[in-house]
Amino acid sequence: MHDAIVRITDLDNAAILDDIFVVLCEKNARNTMMNRETTIRFKNKRLPQLMFHLCKSFQLNVETKYFALELFTVFANKVVQQNATQKEKLKSFCAKSISYMFVCVQIASKMSNHYHSISQRSILNHIRNSYKKDYSLSRSDILAIELEILTTVEYELSFILPHDFIDILLCHVQTFLCSHHPTELSDCSKLDTTSYSILDMVYIRHHQMFQDIDPDIHYITEDKLILAVSVICVAVFLIGGSLTDAVSGYLSHRCAIDNSHVLKVSCCIIEHLSTEDKAALVC
Repeated sequence: MHDAIVRITDLDNAAILDDIFVVLCEKNARNTMMNRETTIRFKNKRLPQLMFHLCKSFQLNVETKYFALELFTVFANKVVQQNATQKEKLKSFCAKSISYMFVCVQIASKMSNHYHSISQRSILNHIRNSYKKDYSLSRSDILAIELEILTTVEYELSFILPHDFIDILLCHVQTFLCSHHPTELSDCSKLDTTSYSILDMVYIRHHQMFQDIDPDIHYITEDKLILAVSVICVAVFLIGGSLTDAVSGYLSHRCAIDNSHVLKVSCCIIEHLSTEDKAALVC
């Protein structure tokens, strides 16, 4: 699912895509149930913004930046859960958060593209040049932090992320629109870039977007399939609003998810898009 191997949209065989999709859905369902009461998202949107900025600075692809942010989120949640009553350890984590974020980006670069992975020297130089000129970490310190992150997450790096679904679902949506609404959406290719721009905004503003959602169904905001479908529906709404109900119904049926949950998440996203956001997304 990463560029170093093959992008799922490069696969021509529909049966292969369907098999991949089923596996992703099954794992997503298990992960959502396991983490429905434990996942904490960052209130400060500067953290995901910084992570995205780091990935852009190192010229990493979109898959890598989403993986890096998810790794940091999972790691931070584990630290909080394991040290909930130990304030000193939590303070230490906060003090080293920049280092942890850089190393999460480095790990993500290794996972997504082995030949474009970030070296310890690059990490140290970037921190010193951009953040702290007197930074005292050594390469061995970076390796120790990497080991700490990996052991804390128990070497579980096979994350299911919204973009894993978006590539596949966009293929189905474009086929559906060409077959049933061939004249109503002039530029299907725009759905791709708009969907990923919206996904970035969801990562950055996750807490703000979903903090007021009903606690009984708040877990749906961590369901990566529902998020992916909702992001695509918002993109369709912005580009060709009259098709939103058709696409939402089609994807909900195809993915066997509750359409009311998709509508709820989609509405939360739209409500937190400013006029300037909407203009930038459709230009």
